Amino acid sequence: MTNPTGKIKRGMLFLSIEKAVNGSITLVMMPFIIRVIGIEQYGLWAILLGIFSYLQFLDLGLSFSTERFIAFHKAKNDDVALRNIITSSFTYMVLYSLVLLLLLSIAGRPVVRIFTNNSCPPEHAGILLRLFPALAAAILQPVFMGIPRGLQRFEISSKIQIAGKVIFAVSFFTGSALLHDINALVVAFTLQNGFTCIAYMVVAKKLLPGVPLFRLRIHPAAFRELLGFGFKIQISSIAFLVTQHFDKILLSTFFGLRYAGYYEAATRIIYAIRDIPLFLMSVLTPRITELIARDDRQSIAILYKKITAQLSIISFLLMAMLFINQKFILSYVLKAAPDPFTLLVFSVICLASFWHVISASATYVSRGMGRTSIEMNANLCTLITNVLFSLLLMKLYSMNGIVFGTGIAMFVSPFFSYVLTNRIFAMRSVAFFSEAFLQPLVLTVIMIVPAWILRPALVHHVNDTVATLIMTAAGIIIANGYYYTTGNSTYREFLDTGMKFLRRK
Repeated sequence: MTNPTGKIKRGMLFLSIEKAVNGSITLVMMPFIIRVIGIEQYGLWAILLGIFSYLQFLDLGLSFSTERFIAFHKAKNDDVALRNIITSSFTYMVLYSLVLLLLLSIAGRPVVRIFTNNSCPPEHAGILLRLFPALAAAILQPVFMGIPRGLQRFEISSKIQIAGKVIFAVSFFTGSALLHDINALVVAFTLQNGFTCIAYMVVAKKLLPGVPLFRLRIHPAAFRELLGFGFKIQISSIAFLVTQHFDKILLSTFFGLRYAGYYEAATRIIYAIRDIPLFLMSVLTPRITELIARDDRQSIAILYKKITAQLSIISFLLMAMLFINQKFILSYVLKAAPDPFTLLVFSVICLASFWHVISASATYVSRGMGRTSIEMNANLCTLITNVLFSLLLMKLYSMNGIVFGTGIAMFVSPFFSYVLTNRIFAMRSVAFFSEAFLQPLVLTVIMIVPAWILRPALVHHVNDTVATLIMTAAGIIIANGYYYTTGNSTYREFLDTGMKFLRRK
């Protein structure tokens, strides 16, 4: 039997580095971006990114299924099927990009006006069409990104993503001297997406030198294979994207772009840090697919338990540190004391997001096994709950109700993923929840109590920055001490993998 955790831990290590670096760049840049373009244009940018995300993922799910079937056919050494998958996916993405260019040329301006309730300045009404080069690069990118990731070469994709984020930061800092508005973001975003797409093309050609990557041809059997797997993920992705951006659209429509900007600033911080544990899960799909190709269900069950426990550990710790330091973080980003609405957004979304992200293990395991209906049902549940509760609570509590509606949806839906996935492995849900969540929850309590006691005393003697650093260091020490002394093998294995990698370097 092959070792089911070796490639997983290595992939998670590189993705950890990637998300840590990219998250740090996001947090450092956000105050500067808001200062340059203003909070209202930042709110407009949030709406544009929402529209961008919708258009990017209306691809029938091929961006997700390409990676999965590259891993599947490579594990079976079926080179013909591998070529057909890549060629069919590339051809479809090219055609889809051309259709979007036509649609944005015709309806780009009206769409921006509708989503911003006509509050968008006239000079920015055509900005969606100016984002098309970035959109086209983002649509083509998954075809080539799926090759190193499907082959489980996550160190390659991590380096490219970090380089792209650096290019975005440098481009914005440079361009903001000439373009003092949202156009500086458009240019930087386009350069980032263009670079990453080209870099993945070069890497893909080196990894699969005998495969014609740019041939325009759709193979019916390969396309049906891609579509059959990806369509349910497509529905799931749309549901998730609507959930993620629905609240900002409501805020901009009924309360103005300013509140959408504050909401985007608060949630952007959380999502940047939330993506650290969430993005780690992307290593699961190709590995689970490989194990399915070998009919090794026992290894899949072991991975599912271990990764869920590990994800809980990381998520609870990040949630605690963000929640305790929310005022300091928001003051740093906004360069002013946060108002009650921004604090509410940060608190509710912080708690709900990290609980929601813990269910990612069930989502990616079921995806790797081809059970995409589990992810689809869970995200549809999130969407329906979010829309209904946000609209209802908005009537009762104004803009605060929108925040609570999103929080409720993120708390409810993960149970579907766990219950349905546990049925596949005939696991008792009570025992699974105890094993996966009880110990991390105990750790969080152990960490929060001394930190909560220490903070008031620290603030009287040092400033907020030093107090935050001391509390973070204390939390890390307590976490490591707790898990090493209580014999948690999952956490210890993950740290040991990182130390071995650093020693080799």
